[in-house]
Amino acid sequence: MVSGLDSLAGTLVDVGNKQKISTTQAAVRPARQALVVFPGYIMPGDVLSAAFSRHLGLDTTMLVAQYADRGLDMDDFYAQIMVELEKLKPERIRLYGASLGGMCAREFLKRYEQSGMRFGKVSLILDTAPGNVRNIKRSPVLFWFASWYRGGPISGAIWAFLSRFNDLGVVAEPDADKSLIEEGRRRSAWAGIPALATQANFIDSFPALRPLELVGVVDRMTYIHSNNPEEDPLVRVEESIAEWNRAFPALIRVKMDDRSGGWHIPLIERPGEVMRAILAV
Repeated sequence: MVSGLDSLAGTLVDVGNKQKISTTQAAVRPARQALVVFPGYIMPGDVLSAAFSRHLGLDTTMLVAQYADRGLDMDDFYAQIMVELEKLKPERIRLYGASLGGMCAREFLKRYEQSGMRFGKVSLILDTAPGNVRNIKRSPVLFWFASWYRGGPISGAIWAFLSRFNDLGVVAEPDADKSLIEEGRRRSAWAGIPALATQANFIDSFPALRPLELVGVVDRMTYIHSNNPEEDPLVRVEESIAEWNRAFPALIRVKMDDRSGGWHIPLIERPGEVMRAILAV
């Protein structure tokens, strides 16, 4: 009864923000390169943008995806990003996708290739990104549940309460902005069941990567992960790398020595090490 009322409320009530792009302009104009960032789904893009911007190269403009509370429209994201890129006219594009963001990056690249690759080949950096639904350490039952249960304010409040006790023990960088970390965790907790359902549906429907699929549109692919990737709480990293490797055989993997395997993409807590890995490509 309660779940039915909650789901109905989630259907009738607008659950919050719409998807958009957060832009950080390069310190030096014109920008030589553009960094397009697709974070994990429940990570607030504007907060991540603020955390990353302190470590951005002087000649780099950054575009960070901010997901909606419910629903993911890659055609709309592609259109928004291309409008910004046409203004910038960068010499090169780096595309970073963390967790589900790696799947979003692949969908972006499909559209980019189909539209003529206006700015040439792209450097792709994947961070603990699954290659298909089988790479997720979750029961298929949960994906089935997400396919029909939309969620609403009641389940969202319960999720936010339980999230207060879900501490993975991430050690933040010494100079990380504590206010951004607190805001990021608060916003992620209140993303709620609608966002988790959207995330699950997107992963479950992700088309299989085809052999050599990305060779024509990517000039370099790097897969970064923690020091003990088998301990990641959400993604089967080795299996994921094998999937992406089929699409781009020259894939390079990079281990982040200071990131513990139990921390799933701690980007706002550890923005410096992530940006160093991205810009080193």
